[in-house]
Amino acid sequence: MKLKSKLLLIFVVILLVPFLILGYFSINSSEKVLKNEIESKFSNIMESKTFELTLILDRYKGALENISNFQYLPIMLKSMNSYFKDFQNIANLKDVYVDQNPNPPEERYKLNNINEDELEKYGDDEFSISDYDLLHRKYHPNLVTYALSQNIEDIYLLNTEGDIIYTLNKGSEFTENIKELEDTSLGKLFNSLKKQSDDKITIEFSNISLYKYKNNKPILFIGKPFVYRYARYGYIIIAIDFQKIGHIIFNSINKTSNTDIYVLNKDNMLISTLNGVNIGKKFTQIPSSPNIITEYNNYEKKKVLGILSKIKLNNETLKIVLEEDKNAAYMPINKLKNMLIVVIGITLIVAIIIAIIFANSLTNPIKTIEKNAMLVSEGDLTQEISIVRKDEIGLIGNIFNKLKDTIKNISISFNNYSNTLKNAEENLNSTSDELINITTQTFESFEEIKEKLEIVASSAEETTANIQEITSGADLLSKSANDLNSKTKEISISASLGKSNIQNMINDVTNIEGLVEKSNSMISKLFDKSKAIEEIVNQITEISKQTNLLALNAAIEAARAGEAGKGFAVVADEIRKLADESSNSAANITENLNSLVNDASEALKESSNITSNVNQIVESIKEIGKQMENILSEIDVISEMVDNTSNISNQQKISTSEITNAIEAISVSIQHITEKVEDVSSMMKRQKNKLNDFDILIDELENMITDMLNFSKNFKL
Repeated sequence: MKLKSKLLLIFVVILLVPFLILGYFSINSSEKVLKNEIESKFSNIMESKTFELTLILDRYKGALENISNFQYLPIMLKSMNSYFKDFQNIANLKDVYVDQNPNPPEERYKLNNINEDELEKYGDDEFSISDYDLLHRKYHPNLVTYALSQNIEDIYLLNTEGDIIYTLNKGSEFTENIKELEDTSLGKLFNSLKKQSDDKITIEFSNISLYKYKNNKPILFIGKPFVYRYARYGYIIIAIDFQKIGHIIFNSINKTSNTDIYVLNKDNMLISTLNGVNIGKKFTQIPSSPNIITEYNNYEKKKVLGILSKIKLNNETLKIVLEEDKNAAYMPINKLKNMLIVVIGITLIVAIIIAIIFANSLTNPIKTIEKNAMLVSEGDLTQEISIVRKDEIGLIGNIFNKLKDTIKNISISFNNYSNTLKNAEENLNSTSDELINITTQTFESFEEIKEKLEIVASSAEETTANIQEITSGADLLSKSANDLNSKTKEISISASLGKSNIQNMINDVTNIEGLVEKSNSMISKLFDKSKAIEEIVNQITEISKQTNLLALNAAIEAARAGEAGKGFAVVADEIRKLADESSNSAANITENLNSLVNDASEALKESSNITSNVNQIVESIKEIGKQMENILSEIDVISEMVDNTSNISNQQKISTSEITNAIEAISVSIQHITEKVEDVSSMMKRQKNKLNDFDILIDELENMITDMLNFSKNFKL
């Protein structure tokens, strides 16, 4: 990687890393704040809407109470029940109000009275229908008005046997017995109300499900037993279209494109309006825990943030779910991320531009220096670096110029020295040739002298050989006598040395004996002192035992003294610990001392054995000394006899030696002269070789000078 790229990378990293760290912590902190805001918003909405729904349900409970307090309701319920039982065929009543109703199903409540002229076809039930209609037209309009004002879907009056003797909307279940509707929420509510006692009347809610007699609307039934003057006349039940309640409460939130709020029953079935979803759809993905924001995939498979709230009714648990699209919820964070990316991108571009400018300001002068360095390496010393800067780059440029000037001066000097050396080499070459010729002639003259000396030396050697034959017998005898004499003297000297060494051995062994005795004395003293130390250690052990007993007694007395003796008890405990440590230390000393006494006893025994062995060695050496004195006296006698024989042979040798000395002197002189001639000849040969080597060196020097001259020509000065 080039320097420019490295500088660019370093600058971008240094500038980018703080932004990334700052961005990370900013986004992380913002996410936490936003999440808290979302949780607060969701909680506020859920609390508000849950409270609204509770108020509406309470209002419907109040509406049911109001209906039960209508003054005409006992008369209406009792009379209609009486008329209901008078019918020969109850289907005739249903035919009049349901099948023959001129209004559409949703508006059947508008039929207040019937045409009595058409009742003849119902036979005996004509008068029962007429009586029922007389009561119906009197009270029905009031109930319709009240129901419309309270958004009540329908009002049911049932007798104690479970017959539906009156409904506001005259649906298909009118005149039916509740046994036919046991599988519906209305039938289940009736069975629950029927179980209440007359003295404990309460309002109950049904479970919310799709009611088939109301076009599969999610209907909530609210009912209570109707007791008048301690008698149960029947049951009052009102029907609420829960879809309308949801629309009233949640419409303002569901209008937004990213937020949904809806209600599910205990079976997770949708019972409120939700855009694009049919009523009655079962949901599988909802928050599992109430009042906790959860992230999950909703019914549209979108990532959402949701919160759950529950309302407990008698037979139902309503689940209110508030959802918001995750991307929309975190839009501020996403915008912050996008903004951060844009800022980082702009910063990165600016940083790259600044880094390029900065890198160019550094690398361009370096490239100039590099270019000039390449020219210098190629021998061009004519170029100058022009960098007008006062920083380190300018300093490097100036230093490079000085270095180039220095190389230029060296090259000029090198060229001058090369020419001087070339002249000197030419003179040395001519001188070397003359020396080689002179040395060759001198070597040849010494070779002739050497040949003549070899002839004279051979004649002298023949004469010497003849004389040596005469003197060889005398020499042999003299040599044998001298050898015997020298051997005898060597034996005598060796014997004297042996005697002296034996005496030294006796002295050394005597000194060893003294040292061993001194060691025995010291070991005995050490043994006695060890016994004395053992007695002292025993006394320390006894003292520590007594101290331990005293500390124990002191601890007992301190315990008796109670709070006042606590400090003294601590001191007594420390004394007891000290006594125990002293006893342990004394035991360790006794053990080491016993080991020392045993070792001292063993050393004393070994020292006694050494003393006896030294005494035996002294006696043996003294005996050897006596035998050496006898050998020396015998050697002296032999030495005198050898000296007499040697004198006789020496006289004979002197007579013959005088004859050969002169010849040998001549031979030695000739030999010395020959050796000198050979030395001189060898020196002349070596000198000749050196001169040849010198001539080779001169040739190499000539080649080097030629190379130096050629090298100096490479530089442009």
